[in-house]
Amino acid sequence: MRKLSSVPIAAKLPAIVTALAAVVVVVTATIAYVQSSTSLCAALEEKLVTLRETRAAAIAAYVKNIREDLQLIASNATTVGAVEQFLTGHAMMSDAAATLPKLYNGRETTSALRDGVAASSGLAPAGTREVSSNIVGVNRAAGETRRAAGEVLDASGELSRQGETLRTEVDAFIARIRAA
Repeated sequence: MRKLSSVPIAAKLPAIVTALAAVVVVVTATIAYVQSSTSLCAALEEKLVTLRETRAAAIAAYVKNIREDLQLIASNATTVGAVEQFLTGHAMMSDAAATLPKLYNGRETTSALRDGVAASSGLAPAGTREVSSNIVGVNRAAGETRRAAGEVLDASGELSRQGETLRTEVDAFIARIRAA
C-alpha cells in the first residue's frame, strides 16, 4: 500500500478511470451478449417451429390429395363394376366349390351330373369371357390401387422420417442453445 500512496494523484486518476472504463466495457459487452443470444435463440426457435408447422401442413395436404384420389378411383364406375363382377364371380366359384365335392363323392346322381355338365357347357364360353373380362378389370383397378397405396406408403414413410429427423435436430439445436 505504501507504494500506492507514494504515487501522485495525477498518476492514479487516469489508472482508476481506465480501470473503471474497462469494467464498464466488460459489463456492457456481457449484457449485450446475453441479450443478443437470447434474442437469437428466440428468433431461431420461432423459425424452426414455423418450418415444422409448414411441413406438417404440407404432409396433411399431400395425404388429403391421396385420400381424394383413392376416393375418386373407388367411385369410378369401371372400378365399382369390376369389383361387383369379381364378387359375383367369387360367389359363383364358392357355389362350385361346395357342389363339386358332393358330385365327386357320389352324393348327387349321375344324371344330375350329366345335366349340370350339359347346362354349364353351353354357358361356359360366355361365362369364361365374362370372368376373364372381370378379372382384367379387377386386376387393372387393383394395380392402380396398389400403385397409389404404394406411393402413399412411400411418401408417408419418407415424410415421417423427415419429420422425425427435423424434430430431433430442432430439439438438439435448442438443447445446445440453452446449454450455451
